[in-house]
Amino acid sequence: MSWLPRKIACRWFIFVALVAIGPRLSSTPPTVEDFFRSPAISNPQISPDGRIVSFLTPGKGNLYDLNAYDIGAKKSDHFNLGADEVYRYSWIDADRLLLTLYRQTTAEVGLNMVTAWYRHVVFDIRKRKLTTNVSYIDQEFSLISQLRKRPDFFYVYFSGRDNGNTGLALINSKIQPAVVTSMSQKRFNVAKWVDLPNGEFHRAVSDTNGELRLLLLYVNSQLQYYYRSNENSPWAVFPFDPSKNQVISIDPNRDMLYLVCPEADGTTDALFRYDVRNGQLAGKVLTDPDYSLADCRAFRVSGEADIAGIVYARDRTEQVWFDPVFKNVQRILQAKFPGRMNLIIDCDTTKNTFVVSTASDRHPGFFLIYDRSTDKFSMLPDSMPWIKENEMRPMQVVHYQARDGLKLQGYLTLPVPAPDGAKPPLVVMPHGGPWIRDVWGFDVVAQFLASRGYAVFQPNYRGSSGFSAPVSLAEAAQFDFRAMHNDVTDGVHMLIEHQVVDPRRVAIFGASFGGYLALCGVAFEPGLYRCAVSCAGVFDWKLMLSQRWLNDKDTFNYDSLKSHLGDPKKNAARFEEISPIDHVSSINVPVFIYHGKEDKVVDVSQSKRLLDALEKHHVAVENLFFDEERHSMFEYENKVAFFTALERFLAKNLTPLP
Repeated sequence: MSWLPRKIACRWFIFVALVAIGPRLSSTPPTVEDFFRSPAISNPQISPDGRIVSFLTPGKGNLYDLNAYDIGAKKSDHFNLGADEVYRYSWIDADRLLLTLYRQTTAEVGLNMVTAWYRHVVFDIRKRKLTTNVSYIDQEFSLISQLRKRPDFFYVYFSGRDNGNTGLALINSKIQPAVVTSMSQKRFNVAKWVDLPNGEFHRAVSDTNGELRLLLLYVNSQLQYYYRSNENSPWAVFPFDPSKNQVISIDPNRDMLYLVCPEADGTTDALFRYDVRNGQLAGKVLTDPDYSLADCRAFRVSGEADIAGIVYARDRTEQVWFDPVFKNVQRILQAKFPGRMNLIIDCDTTKNTFVVSTASDRHPGFFLIYDRSTDKFSMLPDSMPWIKENEMRPMQVVHYQARDGLKLQGYLTLPVPAPDGAKPPLVVMPHGGPWIRDVWGFDVVAQFLASRGYAVFQPNYRGSSGFSAPVSLAEAAQFDFRAMHNDVTDGVHMLIEHQVVDPRRVAIFGASFGGYLALCGVAFEPGLYRCAVSCAGVFDWKLMLSQRWLNDKDTFNYDSLKSHLGDPKKNAARFEEISPIDHVSSINVPVFIYHGKEDKVVDVSQSKRLLDALEKHHVAVENLFFDEERHSMFEYENKVAFFTALERFLAKNLTPLP
């Protein structure tokens, strides 16, 4: 594969050659069911002693079963958890794992009926069974950390949604419940409550020992960090703005933080060490002039206070190592699998045995075990053996310029070239968020659409995370919704002007904020799109501002949105400008609406009101409303039903024109 850079003498520019490269597909591409199946293996982790590699395989429902591979014995075990499935997990010690389990059921919890619940348990690999309940069916809390020196104790946050006391607490998982007959017993396992400063709780961060060190509270109309040096110290204001500074790791031995802060010129940010004892930055660790480190994750070896490296996104996911052992393993990986995205996933405490992955834009990847002492690799089972890498399509990075001069980036996946040389139809797929981004790699939806003959464009419009200023770090860009829409439009025009796609066969499809942008496309750009698909989108910002966050008593999100968008009563014109439901009369192409009725992020009333308005204006509209579905598509059957309907909808509405 070769990408040929070129410069275009116009307001658009693109530095990869937009050509349909790669092998032809087989005559029968994977089915909808195959594309959206759960991977055969996922989330491998290694025990601290390097003896066991655990991983997940598809469960009975929508989640996973636990498995363990004994490296020495070369033997795999699959564990039966009954009606429970694994949502997430992590190792506690050489024999025990902390599991978050999910169960689909109908039960009465407090004053509410629930269709599913989560609980936290300890699972012993040697005993092959659950040994300890950390939470119970009538308790609802967020698990924050486990004490490394007292592994039966956990810091949790009780939200109060289970009709019990609210707050941060240290719980003892060894305490078993008595017969629970009243609400006062819901907190039976609390060893002690954590005294908190006054404010709306948003986050707590623990150090490498599991002790709570940092709080994020909403106080007096602003987010504020609070820090303490140990569990007996009082909470003190931490002098950094949480909207611009992120703490990614805490070293308790030296009272040292790893902190992402803006550079002095404001064009990008950098990773610094910060010495709490003297209140000063203790040296810059890393900076990137083109990409933000705000969303980076620290990679730590269990038991070590310092971090081995960080993971963040450039065009693709990158790992930057500070530990020389990791640097050398990465070098070996690159030499073994050149041209692929090679990542270190996990390692044991001795840094001898590693779990690594090698992936591409055409396959989600293979997991391997690397033994540093023998310099040998052994492979775990293929994650998606039904997906043939040579039959998938390359994802290309494209760069273009918006109408106001802002330089933007996105991704383009082209289908197999048509035998007659015809340009392919295009599906524009803006991401949700909006404060997230798309990253190079295997995208199952893009590959599904490409297998059906569509080009797929995924623009990272302004406000997308992960880039330097002014794309990501400028606050004004993060709430300029019409400018975000313009960025998507400008990217589409770039592809049309360069004759990459058929200009008369363009659709737009998105979910959540991407669903909002999909409706903006057909409402504000008449003639550009032939149809639109919106999943759980926001169409009326007045309604959004008035309902969900107020109901959840999340004052910060309500205040933040209102401060940037204004008061709907005083700024009616602004809300009309950004709300596509006020422009339904301009829509003259078919629209497909999808929404789950259990959505707790964007209320289903947004889609139902849009459906009514479209029908009133005689717009051709199709819809799927699922009774048991949330903001994202969780149920496998619902995914299959939606993408089957999507395939029919696009085929019907993107037919070639004479």
